[in-house]
Amino acid sequence: MPPRICLGRNRMAMLARLGVVLGLDSAEFQQGLETAGKKIDALASKLPAVGAAGAAAFAAMTIAAMRFADELSDTAKANDMAVNSILNLQHALMLSGGEAGNAGKMLNSFSNFIDKAASGNEDAQKAFAKMGISLQQLATLSNEDLFRKYVEGLAQIEDVATRAAKGNDAFGKAAKGVDLVGFNEELKHGEIGRAHV
Repeated sequence: MPPRICLGRNRMAMLARLGVVLGLDSAEFQQGLETAGKKIDALASKLPAVGAAGAAAFAAMTIAAMRFADELSDTAKANDMAVNSILNLQHALMLSGGEAGNAGKMLNSFSNFIDKAASGNEDAQKAFAKMGISLQQLATLSNEDLFRKYVEGLAQIEDVATRAAKGNDAFGKAAKGVDLVGFNEELKHGEIGRAHV
């Protein structure tokens, strides 16, 4: 026979009170669960629309990134340069007052300037000579090396107006507003950073 538990009046009242409190709490808990369930259902009904918008935004970003990569690759191939060099050029342009998107225009103008000098244009040949680039170097150095040497030469010109004019001769409108001394420094900084990667 199980032992008989004898509870005093106070203890019985406490148990009754505990039962009432637990009953009330479980009713509040049930109500909270129902409210949470309704909110989850409402969220679930909105997820397809949110998911569709997110997917559309992701698709647009992917397309933009692919276009950027294609343009970058095309610019690199057209100028016989590494993609990293084009990225460095864009970054240097942006940090020195130019527009990153003008990198291709700048390189195209410079390639045309090289062709002028190689075709015998005396003004172009003199401009290269003033930057410390010989006719032999024009024939043997890569476009990228010629570009670097030319920019370094520009940075050495003390007179700002002369430096800007020589920059415009070689790089066209893409050089407008570019701090060519800062541009040279940024190009060097980017090359050093790349060498440590």
